[in-house]
Amino acid sequence: MMIRNEAQHAVPPSSMEALAVDLYRQACIEGISLRLFGSVAIRLHCPREKHLLDQFKRIPKDIDIVVMNEGRSNLRCMLDKDWGEDMNISASTEGERLRFNRRNDGLCLDVSVNELRYSQVLPLKKRFSIDSPTLSVADLLLSKLQASSPTISDLADIAILLLEHTVGHIDDDEKNIDYIAEMAAQSWRWFHAIEVTARRVHAFIVDWSVFTDSQKKVALGRLHDLTSRASSSTKTFYWHMRRIFGEAVPWYLPVSSM
Repeated sequence: MMIRNEAQHAVPPSSMEALAVDLYRQACIEGISLRLFGSVAIRLHCPREKHLLDQFKRIPKDIDIVVMNEGRSNLRCMLDKDWGEDMNISASTEGERLRFNRRNDGLCLDVSVNELRYSQVLPLKKRFSIDSPTLSVADLLLSKLQASSPTISDLADIAILLLEHTVGHIDDDEKNIDYIAEMAAQSWRWFHAIEVTARRVHAFIVDWSVFTDSQKKVALGRLHDLTSRASSSTKTFYWHMRRIFGEAVPWYLPVSSM
């Protein structure tokens, strides 16, 4: 049965954040490995600067979570009372993506399993325990940079992450530039995605009236550090082989409009 996938009324961002954290806590009680990503997770990870998203009217439309494969069945049981599963999504993706809608208002909960598979594939199994209740800052950033056609909302999310978090070399409360560079070095497709989206982010920040000049300087400086590190990283043999073909060969996965 197809469940309605649009909320009947807008849920305030603060309520979305509280609900997302509550889902995480419930999952912990049930022994389910779950992490938040997407716009709600970025708001949770950017407490100082998220008010700028409010000024921009960047309102989360849904909640995005990722679970490990072994927690998928238990997640279904946990959500069964208040949420309805869209079986069309579950069947069409063979369980790699799940979608639930809250029964009382249609609020959407999108679930990825093991990895984020959008325009690029972001593996998460080895990085799941780095942070909670969200993915790490670096993974949140990569989840946005991977988009082949980033929306204005994606660009705003990236800009806020750049402003809130410093660039560093560890997975603490900063962007692990070494891990991002490693992703870019292992895969030309990932490198190109970061390169293309970074150019769009740069143009967006320059023109974004929400940022002050000093905030633009900070965000653009961190974006430059990130892209410079990705460019200077030692690339693999297969990276250079793939680069020869460039965009003549599809460099991103088709993303359905589920």
